[in-house]
Amino acid sequence: MTNQGSIRTETKNLKQLRSLFESQVFALPRLQREFVWSATKARDLVDSVYRGYPIGNVTIWQARRRREFEFRKRRNILPPYDDHNPYIYFIIDGQQRLSCLWQLLRGDGHVVQNASGQQIDFGKIYFYVGTPGDRATFVYRRRRPPKDYVPVVTILSSRWHSRTKHLGKRAQTRIRYCRERLLDYRVFLTFLETSDLEQVQKSFIRINSLGTKISTADRAFARASDVGLRDLVHGVTERMEAGFGAISSGTILQTAAFVMEESDIGERSINRVARNLEKDEDYRKKFFRYWRRLRHSFGYAADYLAMQFGVVDHTFLPSDYLVSVLALYFFHKRNTRPTKKAVAELRKWFWATVVGARYTGRGFRPNVTADAEFMRRLASGRARFVSPRDVPTRVIRYADYSRRGMVTDGYFCLLRLQSPAYLEDGEPIPRDAYSTRANRSDKHHIFPRGLLRRHGYSASDCNLLPNICFLVARENQSIGSKHPLKYLDTVDGVSHNLRTRNRALRTHLIPYGTESGLWDKNVRRGYRNFLDQRTALIAKEFERQAGDRLFRQG
Repeated sequence: MTNQGSIRTETKNLKQLRSLFESQVFALPRLQREFVWSATKARDLVDSVYRGYPIGNVTIWQARRRREFEFRKRRNILPPYDDHNPYIYFIIDGQQRLSCLWQLLRGDGHVVQNASGQQIDFGKIYFYVGTPGDRATFVYRRRRPPKDYVPVVTILSSRWHSRTKHLGKRAQTRIRYCRERLLDYRVFLTFLETSDLEQVQKSFIRINSLGTKISTADRAFARASDVGLRDLVHGVTERMEAGFGAISSGTILQTAAFVMEESDIGERSINRVARNLEKDEDYRKKFFRYWRRLRHSFGYAADYLAMQFGVVDHTFLPSDYLVSVLALYFFHKRNTRPTKKAVAELRKWFWATVVGARYTGRGFRPNVTADAEFMRRLASGRARFVSPRDVPTRVIRYADYSRRGMVTDGYFCLLRLQSPAYLEDGEPIPRDAYSTRANRSDKHHIFPRGLLRRHGYSASDCNLLPNICFLVARENQSIGSKHPLKYLDTVDGVSHNLRTRNRALRTHLIPYGTESGLWDKNVRRGYRNFLDQRTALIAKEFERQAGDRLFRQG
């Protein structure tokens, strides 16, 4: 066999595939991605197999056992390779499909975690055994099994008959039909036999470029697989707490590119890093020397964002690049505490970037690049951050709280820093009560939606950011659709202590003076005035936190 290798094609049904899985001949090369599919995709795959739809070709690099060092043993949900096998079947394309098929064929309800941290219970994919009609043939349900649905893992189990004998004859017929359809389905396998790793890398990139688009990070991982670049990045994310490990691999690689003196942002700079790692030994030594310091810098950056800016977990993070850029400061500062002057400049940088949404749209590339250089100079004590000071307050006034964005995420960070309190006793609300940005149940409409809808407001009008705060009563349901004038006067029939109430309202950045729209009985006029008044309060607090002017005057 020459370095060019040879190619052969085979077809195997799912019964034969199960035998290959059980013989533990499959493995993932280090250039391969993690398992990334969702439960919905896994369900759709089963449905396609059942209907006889093509699910695509699987490409395998058939290598000798001596290539075992090419394994990627982490984040792999396939059976571990058995080193008694003379060959290794490295999966170059089709990992997601084969992983799902194995989890279903193994016959138990195994729960796995994908690369995004989502838990997928393969025992919760069900087949409908009732009379065919409008019902979905396959569903994924996390809660109790739907009526007339049987888990696919049960149907494919060797003990399927005993597990389903309590069902009626019609259901048994449907189950047998489904089992035969699935197990008889044939999958196309293309085997690439070569000893040339570069050819395998090129095949991986070419195949995935034609199919599901691979990310810039995946391309870099494939090119630099011999230095274990993927594992280095995962080593960073796995050390980060509070969900910050969800930061994208591309963002981490871009930070490394800045450290390696790449001056631009994007695929070209990351590819240059990967190419140099592959070919230049001196570059590789420098990279590893820097990497040891950089991986700790990400942890320092995440901690600083939590302590100084209220970004207590990844769901509150307005942009992954805030961690990336801040990590550059700690890298150049050699992971030491910021000086008092640097703290002031970092405050201006963070809040100006958030309210100005500087890391979005056309400003993304130039602003991230400029800020990377700013952090290098700030670490040496020779930089000032100059705020644009031209953000219109309407970005607060008309933002929808339910839509992620730098301004809305920054707003919830701002609220956290106020230590919001309960209305009835002024006690701080435990942070666990609003610990995740994604949880809408801990958000309160100050002018309730029911009240506003009765007065002609749309859903988007109700969800305007200035109308939202964290929980203001222990029983949010007791507020219902009452006018703020009523529910802010009493809680569960008990009159408020006005001083306690006003102090609590202050912690929510809610205007409570006599001119506040809260006390206007005319809902439409009161709501309009309230939005303007609270927008001004929020903008003022943003500027106080920044220690600088941020918004356009007048």
